[in-house]
Amino acid sequence: MSSRAQFNSPEAIERRLREGRGQGVGPHYIPWIQIYDFPSWGLRFRAYSHIPQRAMHTLSMLEHHNVALAEDEDGIEDLQENVPLLNTQKSQDIASDNNIKHPRASKTCPLVMSTDLRLTIRTNGEVHYKIWTTKYTDELRKWRTQEKLLIDEIYWSTEPRTTWELKTEANLPFEFLENMKWLRVMLRPGALFGIATSDVILVEKTMRPAVLREDSSLMELAHWCDSHLGLDPGDSQLVVRYLLAARIWRTNLRKLINPLHPLILRLQ
Repeated sequence: MSSRAQFNSPEAIERRLREGRGQGVGPHYIPWIQIYDFPSWGLRFRAYSHIPQRAMHTLSMLEHHNVALAEDEDGIEDLQENVPLLNTQKSQDIASDNNIKHPRASKTCPLVMSTDLRLTIRTNGEVHYKIWTTKYTDELRKWRTQEKLLIDEIYWSTEPRTTWELKTEANLPFEFLENMKWLRVMLRPGALFGIATSDVILVEKTMRPAVLREDSSLMELAHWCDSHLGLDPGDSQLVVRYLLAARIWRTNLRKLINPLHPLILRLQ
């Protein structure tokens, strides 16, 4: 049996429910799908988010990017990924009403579908939810993908105080994508090779108050920090890129980061 079939077996579904997957809020939420469930899949990320205050499991670059965008949504209070459609009777009824074959874990067991992101938003004291389903535009050409998206959209759109949105790479702002190209390499193993953890902490403590003054360019401050701490040229800027990529430092990712200009941080 393939790893995907094992993951979707009735026994595996029951086990994940007992584990509390797809349940909880904030730091206590457990994603229905986690990155190590399918070791052979392509790009996957496990990165900390300050919104739920935990590491989030994203299964594509597109989903990873949308987490960063979701963090900047006005009024956001919680952010959950790989959220299951646990009411399988409801999803099956939707499929039947629309002449769609519901995904199945086995001949006798319906598959528990999942959606990419659920945002909890508070506006004027009222809580509502946004469902973001992410798909690359190439995937939308597949009829089966469109069928599954219809089930997903109707399922969530009929939940109380919930709206549903489809997010593709076409929705990502150009400036945001350019920033992510510059930052995401810092999440790869070995990106800070040769820079001690103690130096990373020291650079963060030294650079933060200087950056917050917003009176010098990032490049100037990085050069100063390298010299001040006796580091190799370029080390401080690498650390800053890592701090931004890991979301330890926050900035407006919709505005192009230019090392020749001051870096504007958002206080947390």
